[in-house]
Amino acid sequence: MSSRTSIATSLKHRQVVILGTEYAGEMKKGVFTLLHYYMPHRDVLFLHSGCNIGKEGDVTLFLGLSGTGKTTLSSDPARPLIGDDEHCWGPKGVFNIEAGCYAKCVNLQSESDPDMWSAVNRFGTVLENVVYDEQYHIVDYSNTTITENMRACFPITHLPNAHIPCVGGHPHNVILLSCDALGVLPAVSRLTVEQAMYHFVSGYTAKVAGTEVGVCHPEPTFSACYAGAFIMWRPMKYAALLGNKLRRAGTRAWLVNTGWLGGKPGVGQRISLQHTRTIIDAIHSGGLESAQYQQMPVLDLQVPSSCPGVPDSILQPQAHWTNHQDYNATLAQLAGMFVDNMQVFLQDGVQIVGKDIMQQILAGGPQQQKISQQQQLQMQSAAADSSYTVNDQEAAMQGRVAQPGPQHSKQLSGHMQPSTADGSHQTGLHDLAPSSSSLPDSSDDDLHVHSTVGGVRAAAKRRSESSAVAVAVAAPAGAAK
Repeated sequence: MSSRTSIATSLKHRQVVILGTEYAGEMKKGVFTLLHYYMPHRDVLFLHSGCNIGKEGDVTLFLGLSGTGKTTLSSDPARPLIGDDEHCWGPKGVFNIEAGCYAKCVNLQSESDPDMWSAVNRFGTVLENVVYDEQYHIVDYSNTTITENMRACFPITHLPNAHIPCVGGHPHNVILLSCDALGVLPAVSRLTVEQAMYHFVSGYTAKVAGTEVGVCHPEPTFSACYAGAFIMWRPMKYAALLGNKLRRAGTRAWLVNTGWLGGKPGVGQRISLQHTRTIIDAIHSGGLESAQYQQMPVLDLQVPSSCPGVPDSILQPQAHWTNHQDYNATLAQLAGMFVDNMQVFLQDGVQIVGKDIMQQILAGGPQQQKISQQQQLQMQSAAADSSYTVNDQEAAMQGRVAQPGPQHSKQLSGHMQPSTADGSHQTGLHDLAPSSSSLPDSSDDDLHVHSTVGGVRAAAKRRSESSAVAVAVAAPAGAAK
């Protein structure tokens, strides 16, 4: 252990034991971890996301780590809020599991966020890590003496624009939020399904102050599925399930940079919230669907040439760099970071999701990803049957027999996807999630431990990495990870 604080999760007893911290967020994240284990068994994708709904019933999911703008962007006066942090995407649509908000309230002001101010200051709200006047009970939201991670917990009904009940149909848009601390990602780009899976499993963003002990300035990081410290299965399994659902629902995917342009913090400048909101509005209105797009070099992202209400220069990250050689070098650096980060997922990717799905995911990465890792994928594929899928693996682990489907013998080329007789796309998976009857026996136990320091979650790495920090896992017998 790296500290005196630990959070232990038992699947056998369905309990979470929190030791050495009074940070209430650990209760929430304990449930977050459990649902990441159980939901995929029911063809439900559990997402670290905000969610809202339009007047026509069009749902948008905002995926991202803390500090990337999930709560801010999903709280839209024109679109009722389904939830701001944790959602399930199931066979019938999306639903929120919290029925409330656990919102950051550092520097909260009534002028800039009147709805949140009203909700936070209503009776029944629980405040955490705040400094207040003991005589008059007036809270100073600008005082970060305790931590920047000050929180307010309140029922979603405190918000005037809440959508009750907190459910919606299948998303029309899924927006991946990345706080780019290098300043090279475009403000918005349109993603293919393959790119959505790749960037989802990569989870590139920045650690920001107040979300993790020792982080005082934005730092580039990768967090698989935007929930690296909490996921219980291999990340590729969640990525494949996302791709499956995007195709079934015909959902459009986007990558939105809420970070910097023109360089790292202190050199470049943060993309304004006003411009980001305008970009989100254009996604909802369909304005970006009709835009002209350009291919971004190296990362292969589709970048709109224009967006109503946003200066064209905001959409072109290279325009904000005074030295274009520095821009090209930083762009190549970021691409290399993506490639290096993906290496850990290639170790058992074919065994987890099958060769077809792995090829699709890699096709969504940087150009050098497709070149430098193709040989490694081929070597791995030679050792695995191309018809071997996650279902087959789980069946073998649980003593069941699964018959491979004909689609698993098909090969992909570039961004092409296999099609059925009626022209619809397949994912290369029969049914990613086994039935609830295949859940591990309750007599099997596990231990899932996270370390925290000073009441704030520490830098727990993905379970799939060999360098995991203070994470101990003993999987239930018969459960494939």
